[in-house]
Amino acid sequence: MIDSIIFDVDGTLWDSTDIVARAWNRILEQETDLKPTLTGATLKGLFGRLLPDIAAVIFEKYEKQRQLELIDLCCEEEHRELLAHPAPVYDTLEEALQILSERYPLYIVSNCQAGYIEVFLKATGLGCYFQDHLCPGDTGKAKAENIRTIIRRHNLKSPVYVGDTSGDQKACQSAGVPFIFASYGFGTAEQPEYTINPGDIMIKFTSPEDRLIRSVTGRVTEKVTDKVTDTLDETSLKILNLLAVDPAYTTTFLAENLSLSRKTVSLRLKMLKENGLIERIGSDRKGYWKLLK
Repeated sequence: MIDSIIFDVDGTLWDSTDIVARAWNRILEQETDLKPTLTGATLKGLFGRLLPDIAAVIFEKYEKQRQLELIDLCCEEEHRELLAHPAPVYDTLEEALQILSERYPLYIVSNCQAGYIEVFLKATGLGCYFQDHLCPGDTGKAKAENIRTIIRRHNLKSPVYVGDTSGDQKACQSAGVPFIFASYGFGTAEQPEYTINPGDIMIKFTSPEDRLIRSVTGRVTEKVTDKVTDTLDETSLKILNLLAVDPAYTTTFLAENLSLSRKTVSLRLKMLKENGLIERIGSDRKGYWKLLK
């Protein structure tokens, strides 16, 4: 079982790209002869990289030292803009963080400049939910090492990391931490251990109490008739609730989130299948469960 959760920021907790693009374009106008044509979509393709790498793309025509000077100016302007006009956080985020923080210590590790995480926490008012944070701007180190630092500093035994890019995934692999892919974010990932789809961020980590499952999905009766739900036990209904959110949930994931053994979950899945409520589509590893009623 996990004992802590570490989050990325951009593309995971909020989307600041449109606001940042506006701030950076002002610097392009004021400090360069480049056209101020940056967009949120442009930055989505760049965020997650280290700042010097982003600077090398945007300010390619300039010498490295000037690139770093310009990206520093961009970051200062973006901080001012985000504090004046906070970016939107993702739907149900604060509710999810409130529930998660009651069960796990929460942390942030992001590939951003010094001060950016503080701006995020101040602008959103979400600082009360996080116990610590790190970024390359603070340490001069890349994400994998900052994840390891958080783990050592707080004596974490079984953390997971939530991010939205292949860079996040690679950092987790290097740090030896399970990766949770936020599919609603900016990037892609290759066969992540788990995936969060839009609207179910709470499901992945919260306890399997009925009130929490209902608060996220609220739609088991869309998939299962009242007559059927009357004949199922509580555990089977919880499994159906989770499969209604994401049919690709694995037996291991279901077992961990429902605090059951894999054997118990396997038996329930077999029973649901034999009763004509679910059908397995594809292989055990890459397939999913289709709800039939």
